Amino acid sequence: MSLTGAPADVTVAISTRQRADALSRCLHAIGRGTVQPRAIVVVDQSDDDGTERVVREHAAAGLPLRYERMAALGLGASQNVAVRSTSSTFVAVTDDDCIVDERWLEAVMRAFASDPALDVVTGRVLPLPAEGERTWPVSLRESTTRALFAAHAPPWDVGSGNNFTVRRATFLRIGGCDERLGPGSPARGGVDMDLFYRLLRAGAHIR
Repeated sequence: MSLTGAPADVTVAISTRQRADALSRCLHAIGRGTVQPRAIVVVDQSDDDGTERVVREHAAAGLPLRYERMAALGLGASQNVAVRSTSSTFVAVTDDDCIVDERWLEAVMRAFASDPALDVVTGRVLPLPAEGERTWPVSLRESTTRALFAAHAPPWDVGSGNNFTVRRATFLRIGGCDERLGPGSPARGGVDMDLFYRLLRAGAHIR
């Protein structure tokens, strides 16, 4: 795969609310990537304009950003808006407080290129340096062992909602995220595990 020239056929989706500084750090990391996305969609559920200012600044610096403002809350709803707003074949999802590796999209696109049957690629989630003595990382994904998941695999073995890339057509075919789930929703969580569960039961191939 060439690391120069046209952007890859992938859109990065980031949902955010009231975390402009974290989002700026995340966007800096994406901009340093060896493979650049066709677009970065930021779906903002904030009460102020701090996030919009950050998006404008990074867009002016050359990032292919698209800004979507949502009055309603909920991570599931936000991710649905992001996926439906793009025409890219693949959508890579990360969180606003994540710092992606510079070879993140390179690795993802190589995985899809090596296996056309893949519907979803997940990956590692590692901790940032601790801040203070009471900091303790949780919900990590540290394994470097490749695995294929299908059919009745437990969704919690598959990956995490802050690092997965899905074929847009597959995501839409199962109806996207359940908007009752995720931070900001009545259920407050579970949107990623529910999505992985329904993808698996629909016959998706996940690595």
